[in-house]
Parts: sequence; C-alpha cells; structure tokens
Amino acid sequence: MRTISLILLLFSSTAIFGQKRSCSFSYRKINTPNSKYTQKLVSTIDTLHLKTCRGVEDIPDFIINTLECWAGYDWSIANAGSPYYETGIKGPEAIPARQLMYMGLNDHYLLMAYKRGGLPLNCPTILFKFEDQKILDVWYWGGTNEGIQSKEDILQYCREHAGSGKHKPVL
Repeated sequence: MRTISLILLLFSSTAIFGQKRSCSFSYRKINTPNSKYTQKLVSTIDTLHLKTCRGVEDIPDFIINTLECWAGYDWSIANAGSPYYETGIKGPEAIPARQLMYMGLNDHYLLMAYKRGGLPLNCPTILFKFEDQKILDVWYWGGTNEGIQSKEDILQYCREHAGSGKHKPVL
C-alpha cells in the first residue's frame, strides 16, 4: 500500500509541477543578465546593425509563437502609441496587455522593449538570437523606463541599471 501511495504521489506531483508546454525554446533557458554580464551584453548589442521596425506585424511568427507558448495564452502587443491595458486589470475591450516601445531586427537578432501594464509599470527588454527560424538564445531584463524609443536608449538604460539577474521574467 505504501508503494502505491508513493507512486501516486510521484505521478501527481509531476503532473502538477512539471512543464505544461513543450515550447521550441524552453522558458527556463532565458538568460537574465547580472551586472557583470550586462556590460558584455551591452557591447554585443552596440555592435549589432538593427533595422528599426515600428509595427508589431514585423515580429517574426516563430517568436510570437514562442512568447505565446511561454505565457500559455494569446500574447498580444500594441504598436507604439496605440491603446493597451495600462493596469493589471483588463476591461471589456479587446486590446493588448502590452505596447511596443522599440524593436530592432536583423537576420539573426530581434531586440524589443515594451510596456506591460500593472503597478508598478513594467518595461521589459528582450533580445532574441536566432537562425533559420530557430531561437538559439534569449536574454531578458526588466526595467521601468517607459521612454525607450531606440537601441541607444536601451544601451543607456542597461549601462545605468545593470540588472541583478535574480528576477524571473514577466512577459
């Protein structure tokens, strides 16, 4: 009887605490740079030649699919200046929970900063490295600077606020 109870406990805990979705890039592999690594990351971003994109329709589908897989629901984002839920409470309108602040893209990288409603306002930045529509690496750092409009703004914020790397990404 004890063996059966232990087996049932093992299976039930795996079902409850195990990974619910099999995403193409695991959420657990997201890098959250610490202060030392942030300086190296800043140098890398500084050398990237990125085309500034203004519309969320420029976000590659495989990245949107990964974000939705991580979140477990329809991951929506509005263009810069468009309405979005500025608080953590959603109303009856069908508007996104996020608003794009900056996006830079090339053949291997996507750098994106956006506002996510709530108290306090959350302004995460995510850097995706990819090849052939396969995500190879992801860096995430949180912020509160809602004035980001360029790659240079992101670099300046990173230089001034090197992250601790101890927070969990809030997408």
